[in-house]
Amino acid sequence: MKKITLIFAITSLFIMPAVAFAEADFGFGHEGQLPDTTEAGAANRAAAAAGSQEVTKLKNPLNADSFEGLFRDILSDIIIPVTALIGVVFIIYAGFKFVTAQGKPEKVTEAKKRLMYVLIGVAIIIAAEVILDLLLNTLTQIADVNPT
Repeated sequence: MKKITLIFAITSLFIMPAVAFAEADFGFGHEGQLPDTTEAGAANRAAAAAGSQEVTKLKNPLNADSFEGLFRDILSDIIIPVTALIGVVFIIYAGFKFVTAQGKPEKVTEAKKRLMYVLIGVAIIIAAEVILDLLLNTLTQIADVNPT
């Protein structure tokens, strides 16, 4: 197992720089490539025809207009679904602990503690949007009171 891990680590050391420093060729008139038909591609072709520098417009992949929007998107699209899935897995695990306790009081109390902690965590995740709104409203009020 250690040999496989070592081989994977060494291979990664050689492949990662090749991927990270790969030259990007966006197909401005090269053979075998389709031309860029987007609005940014048209602006680049017009700028190249006029002899000026290329104009490149990047589209925001998250569609967030502000830090608040970005934070809200990350919270609602990534963090909440992942933690909800983890919460479901741990609720099932706590149920498994109840079943395997076989009536032993110390194991039942351990299973109850696990279930309580999972439910508290799930409640915090469900309330995360409310907590985020409270934090952002507080920061907005502080910024409005003390503009710098």
